[in-house]
Amino acid sequence: MADELPADVCTVAANAIDDYQSIGWCMRGLDEISLWLLSELYGPSCFGVRRRTFSHACKAGRLEFPDHEFRLRAVGIVHEHALGVVKQRLRRLGMIPGCPRQSAHDRRRRIRTAGKRAHLQGSRAANRG
Repeated sequence: MADELPADVCTVAANAIDDYQSIGWCMRGLDEISLWLLSELYGPSCFGVRRRTFSHACKAGRLEFPDHEFRLRAVGIVHEHALGVVKQRLRRLGMIPGCPRQSAHDRRRRIRTAGKRAHLQGSRAANRG
């Protein structure tokens, strides 16, 4: 775990070590289970080695943390939370692009389209019955 960021984090990273330190800094504050889950799902792999699935992580979690009751849904929730924290910090550092802003027009158009789709599906169902 990196306790502090590299000196030139705001500029282009000079090497992979700076990137690893920055990513380690972004994982600071995650609890032990979140860190373990990320390492279990995204751990080192190579060609010919299948990537671990959530169900494999769930089974491994039951062995690794016997006092914590692992369920598949809980694994998904912990995964979403941990990735959300890391993504937010990576965006703050400029290592991944930020979310594009939606204009009010785009939001209204998307809502209108969803409403039309629901209306169309409802009228189809009424005509069938």
